Amino acid sequence: MTSGFDRGIDVSHHNGDVTWEKVKSAGIKFAVAKASEGNHMEDSKFVVNFNGMKKNGIQAGAYHYLRGGQTAESQVAKIKAVLQKVSFDPDKDVLVIDVEEKGNEKVKSAGIKFAVAKASEGNHMEDSKFVVNFNGMK
Repeated sequence: MTSGFDRGIDVSHHNGDVTWEKVKSAGIKFAVAKASEGNHMEDSKFVVNFNGMKKNGIQAGAYHYLRGGQTAESQVAKIKAVLQKVSFDPDKDVLVIDVEEKGNEKVKSAGIKFAVAKASEGNHMEDSKFVVNFNGMK
């Protein structure tokens, strides 16, 4: 299949061990790895996945799964702590905030905007390329 778009993937611990050399040879140009969820969870495969992307010349990104019942400040602290474990480059790497309905029934528009504003502040994120993914929100 040929198109004008680059192909990319997202990965997490649910994918098990990723062979990044094979991902690269399959023509994948970019990837985002789950870094954290809420204020309580760091993805167990994040560091190895992020480093695997970088080592193989794949445009790297990280994503945080936003939880509606937790404060923006506590989630931003978690994101920052996890990103400090890798060579996250805010000039080159992408940070994605993943907002989905499951587990986020309490998330309101203003809360999301606040979380986005807070996540783009401070260490490792002030100049980041930043994306918010809304999936299944009504």
